[in-house]
Amino acid sequence: EVGCEYNGSAEIKNLTISDSQFEATGAGLGGDSGGKYAMAGTFMAKTGGYCNFSDCHVVNCTVKSAKYGGGFIGYDSCGNAYTLTDCSVTNTSVASTVGEASASMGGFLGYTQTPHTLTDCSVNGNTMTGKYAGAYYGTYNMFDDKPCTFNKCTVTGNVLTINNFCGRNYGDKSIIVDGNEQTVTENP
Repeated sequence: EVGCEYNGSAEIKNLTISDSQFEATGAGLGGDSGGKYAMAGTFMAKTGGYCNFSDCHVVNCTVKSAKYGGGFIGYDSCGNAYTLTDCSVTNTSVASTVGEASASMGGFLGYTQTPHTLTDCSVNGNTMTGKYAGAYYGTYNMFDDKPCTFNKCTVTGNVLTINNFCGRNYGDKSIIVDGNEQTVTENP
């Protein structure tokens, strides 16, 4: 894992990570030493805790992982709703290192199963590569069917649309964009 694993509660404010590289190696779930997921993120590799981000930014970074990679968090298994406000990922590359058949790479999170509320967040000029690559999430998997909410969020200066939201969606999950609930579709 690259970044850190966090299982507590935190308020992360006014922080920019720039011109940095993060790389996790290994084959991913069950294939790396100890059977851990290979995951990387600039703020955290994995979170099982409650974290709120405010005015946090990732600029000109590279995140590489065999399984899960995210501009902010590689793998989110928190289950508790949290917020991201006035946050951005700009000119950052998030990529699979081994061409993993199920690698999930996303601008903010590689994999999420937690309902977030994002307000005034943006992804700009990024490159996401992996089997499941999306502007905000690589894989979107809400176990309890509570949708994520996006308020005034953009992708490269355009208003967020369903078609650039995530690389993979488990089931017919939905998101709420500026007050309108919509079914999530995967990137083609």
